[in-house]
Amino acid sequence: MIQKKSNRKIATIVITAMLAISAFPMLMTATLDEANAKFTAAVNTTEEDATATQNVTNATSEEDTDKEVFPKNQTVNTSDATNITTPSENETSELEEPEAIEEEALKNETSKITANASKTWYVDDDGGAGINFTKIQDAIDNASSGDTIFVFEGYYKENLKINKFNLTIIGNGSANTTIDGNGGKCVQITNKSITFTGFKVVNSDHGFYLSSAKWCTITNNDISSDVFHDIYNNYGIYLLKSDKNTITNNTIGFNKKDGIYSQDSSSNEITGNEISSNKGNGFYFYTTSGGTSNKNTVENNTLSSNGKGIYIYVYQGNSNENRITNNSINSNEGIGIYIHVKSDKRDTSSSFNENQIEGNTINSNKGTGIYAKIYKYERGSSNFNKNRMNDNEIKMNTGQGIYLYAEGVDRRPTTNCNENRIEGNEIESNTGNGILIYGYEHGYSDPRGCYQNSNKIRSNTINSNTGNGIKIYGSGDKSYCKYNKVEDNELSYNDKTGIHIGDKSFENSLKNNTVNTHGYGIWLNRAEHYITSDNTVNGEPIYHFYKVQAYEEEPVIVENLV
Repeated sequence: MIQKKSNRKIATIVITAMLAISAFPMLMTATLDEANAKFTAAVNTTEEDATATQNVTNATSEEDTDKEVFPKNQTVNTSDATNITTPSENETSELEEPEAIEEEALKNETSKITANASKTWYVDDDGGAGINFTKIQDAIDNASSGDTIFVFEGYYKENLKINKFNLTIIGNGSANTTIDGNGGKCVQITNKSITFTGFKVVNSDHGFYLSSAKWCTITNNDISSDVFHDIYNNYGIYLLKSDKNTITNNTIGFNKKDGIYSQDSSSNEITGNEISSNKGNGFYFYTTSGGTSNKNTVENNTLSSNGKGIYIYVYQGNSNENRITNNSINSNEGIGIYIHVKSDKRDTSSSFNENQIEGNTINSNKGTGIYAKIYKYERGSSNFNKNRMNDNEIKMNTGQGIYLYAEGVDRRPTTNCNENRIEGNEIESNTGNGILIYGYEHGYSDPRGCYQNSNKIRSNTINSNTGNGIKIYGSGDKSYCKYNKVEDNELSYNDKTGIHIGDKSFENSLKNNTVNTHGYGIWLNRAEHYITSDNTVNGEPIYHFYKVQAYEEEPVIVENLV
């Protein structure tokens, strides 16, 4: 706990900006005491000469030169908070011209701050000697770019609006420093390079609300409802058209809606957060018509006991090249990861392409582990292509392990679920199929097609699921499941068939799969142009193949089985 000392005002005058910025809530006591001790001696020796005190304030001795406030490419450096850096020249050169101009302007602004002395402001709701303000908003209003605001323990009933560039706001730890949003937006950020750390946020519609914000860091905060006193937040953290922000090491729980909500926002890093018991989704990423949500990183988070773990809804927009990696997504009340790609207006399209869903633990959810629904109504297309769902552990979910579903409706729709890779997953004890790929086309006027083509299902371990191990099929006149490769999988004791390739499937390849089962090993239903080789069923090479209604002119091709 920070001690309130009478000579803290002197420290405020003389402490350099670097000392202020490098201080973090847990270190604030040591920082202030060190500053007080260092400068009180100097002030006491010149007590009768006021000008001498000012000289001490302005002096820069050789032994203090290591306290440079902002290195040229760095605006904030805290001991626990993630650094916010101005992009280097190499990074800037790769950007599109408008973005490069903005980055260059940020660099120039940071250089100006470096050249000027930044200030440190102190806020305490109890007031006292050396305290600048009793309200956090007053400190924000009086601060300039590059300043730091330290907030002492207390209960602050405020709705903060931050439209300043480059401020660092540090609380005395989330256990001690609370902001009550009084039912509104508690912390609203609409500018760039804001660091906000060390607070508990309660009683808000939005705990943190970032609108058109960039390069901000929200770290080490507790955005959880106070259920014991019936004081709730709706959303934990809300991003609206906000890019390149860092959301890390926060606790977000017991909120009425989503833990983190992101709309039309790109290149954000959401890492190391504990998100639990929110009535909505742990994460909800929403891309609106014409919007983009690209290149976001969601990594090393824990999501449990929420509605859905992660919900990604792409409505007539684009969400591409995102990374969802190494998260624990367990015991949620719905689907582990739900991706809904939808377009229901004429001549519109949606895409979720080239994304990575890798290394996650997705267990014991009350729904499918990973579910992608690709839907198109009327003319245009919805696309789920070239995604990688690799090396995940998917166990004991109430639903399928991995389910890719494409549907085309009405006039001339096109849905694509092509060139995806499902590799190296452990899929076990789910209530449904291990892996299911299904296309349903029911357009009534010249449908363009529902395609599940050229997907690779490789090197998965699929055991003890209540349905089939792997099932691929389609329905409707123009539904196609073609050129899919099912290779090197191990499938054991799934309740139905090991591998089931059904209707509307053409020229698929099954190679080097090992199936141990009480039922059918490999079922080819209405097969057309299958190529199978080197598969083993219960230790036998061929005898458990089962095929119905094959077309005589388009036979199954069986190779290298004996």
